Amino acid sequence: MTKLKKFTIGVFVFLALVIILIVAISDSPDSQKKSEQTEMKLSVRVDVLEKAPAMYVKNNNEFDWTDCTVKLNSDFVRKIDTIYSEKSEFWTATGSKTNEHRVALVWFTDKKGQTFQVPQYVPKGVFISCDKPEFGYWAGKFNF
Repeated sequence: MTKLKKFTIGVFVFLALVIILIVAISDSPDSQKKSEQTEMKLSVRVDVLEKAPAMYVKNNNEFDWTDCTVKLNSDFVRKIDTIYSEKSEFWTATGSKTNEHRVALVWFTDKKGQTFQVPQYVPKGVFISCDKPEFGYWAGKFNF
């Protein structure tokens, strides 16, 4: 065999191995798991008539969501470390038990650092995304 034929065969064998490796990696359970998303079962409501208007988020999943970002009206953002599962109960600042997270609307800020103030702004929509245990998101609109 000539050197050119050996080289050509070697290149084809190398390319075939690379293709097999790529297919094996893309079919692995870990790569499929990352592309899946888990349904976020949330209940979200807003109360603008309180002294300190707030959004209430209840996680109806059986597990906690962590590393969350909440966007209000697309412009105002608030990070939340953990949205606890419906099984969790915790004490509020007023001393009552709840499994609903209260997020004051003034905690949401826009890119300029301005806070969400009622009645200057009206809650219209919310988008919640969390990275763990897997990526998930929830979106909704409010009617005021």
